[in-house]
Amino acid sequence: MKFFALLKKELRECLPCLLLAFLVFMFFGVMIIRLSSNYYSNDRWHEEPDSVISGHTFLRQNPLSDLAPLLLFCSAGLGLLLGAMQFWLPFFQKTWAFSLHRSVRRSTVLWAKFTAAVLIFTVGLGTGWTLLYSYAVRPGVFFWSFTLRTFAEGWIFILLGLVVYFGAALTGLSGARWYTTRIFGLVFAAWIFFLPLSTETLTGGILIILLGLLILVSQTIDLFLNREF
Repeated sequence: MKFFALLKKELRECLPCLLLAFLVFMFFGVMIIRLSSNYYSNDRWHEEPDSVISGHTFLRQNPLSDLAPLLLFCSAGLGLLLGAMQFWLPFFQKTWAFSLHRSVRRSTVLWAKFTAAVLIFTVGLGTGWTLLYSYAVRPGVFFWSFTLRTFAEGWIFILLGLVVYFGAALTGLSGARWYTTRIFGLVFAAWIFFLPLSTETLTGGILIILLGLLILVSQTIDLFLNREF
């Protein structure tokens, strides 16, 4: 019950982040879809859609590839904002002592924050991406045969936002100086964020992201459980 009480508290405090991410992504996403619908209605895109580009890139050239920069921007922005609210703001407000010196284990507090972040990404961006994809595949919107691969790649972009989130969390918890190792979390997250976008295979990109998350999450857990607040 304590975990769910903490989770409810985290979701309530981070609700503005969820709403902001959803509204920004949907507002600009709808505009992009409408513009792309007019552009890709040209017959030359209808004849041989698979011949437009060769090789692998995330969200390969198709009508929904125009959403890729927006989804990446919203995902990274949400990760930074959530990480700052959950792990940086308590230092400025000096509320860590109150949060951790109650009849609840530190691990419970941490997992409540992590769970809230995953739910916010899932609802805030995942719902928006699913709605836009569902609209795009409707008959008459685009003369294009979409695959589930495109849908999955959008979710991978959302997963990259979690990489940024854990990087921000690790940096926020670090007690080192900014000019030494404190910035490591954000720098490493930025490297993991961009590296999969240039990989040759989708599987390789996913493995890079999972490895990056494993390193960041394990470091964040260890630091949170052992640091003196």
